[in-house]
Amino acid sequence: MNKIALVLSTLLFSVPALANSGFYGELSLGLTQNSGKISTFSTIANTNGELLADPIAETANLSGDSMSAAIKLGYQFGHYFAVELGHNKYGNLDGFDIDEFGETVIDKIASSSSTAGIKGLLPLFDDFSVFARLGIANWDFEATSTNTSLPNELVLIKGDGNDIYYGVGAEYRINETFSIGIEYSVIDMGLSETVSENYKYLSYSGTTTVDYKVESISLSFKMSY
Repeated sequence: MNKIALVLSTLLFSVPALANSGFYGELSLGLTQNSGKISTFSTIANTNGELLADPIAETANLSGDSMSAAIKLGYQFGHYFAVELGHNKYGNLDGFDIDEFGETVIDKIASSSSTAGIKGLLPLFDDFSVFARLGIANWDFEATSTNTSLPNELVLIKGDGNDIYYGVGAEYRINETFSIGIEYSVIDMGLSETVSENYKYLSYSGTTTVDYKVESISLSFKMSY
């Protein structure tokens, strides 16, 4: 009899938690603050390895806002824990500059990521919770440049990588199916690319490094089922 009572009480206490378990989909739209630094270092040498000019080191700093969008699919285990997969588009960051020849240079950066992570929730009231997200983001990044004399687009650097993302926010459950929320999230991207080219009388080598940070504030709409 004691064992039966224990099983029944366990099931009864589990019902509220199981009622909050299930799959969900989430759509987010927001504003992203992009900040980045692109550094290049290049040398030109003859076939004997002697430098034909001083090494050239340049740094470009870009910052600005863009619109972002994200979609997530997840499964929530009770009140406090969920696992998620997502995809994020961070929009385009455009920069304008005047080079040493007086020509207008237009730089553009585009980035996105696919994510896998966990979500921890802390219910404060019946329908209001705060949460934190943490996971791994597989991101891709492309920086291009054009100017007034060379209208064709030049790809400066393109690559991808894996880094940690994190976020904090709050959500309000409208009913058993729909919730709305707000979130602040961050991801840092960093990559390095080296190019070496040999010609008949000279050789060129250059290294480009990128440090890029994306900070987003977004509003979300979640549907549970």
